[in-house]
Amino acid sequence: MSPGTALPPPQTAIELPSWSDVDRLAAKLRAIPTVFPRGHYGFVTTDPDGHPLLVWSEATAA
Repeated sequence: MSPGTALPPPQTAIELPSWSDVDRLAAKLRAIPTVFPRGHYGFVTTDPDGHPLLVWSEATAA
């Protein structure tokens, strides 16, 4: 997916137990996590079929 390409809102999400788990997966996928307005931490990527996928954690930072 090229930079700046808009994705529809994710309909599928994977919750991880901690921010460090999010960071580890983000590093593998070369994604950049962020703190979303509601306070959760994560990133949006795409699944193998190109559908948006939210990876996140509700836990607070260590």
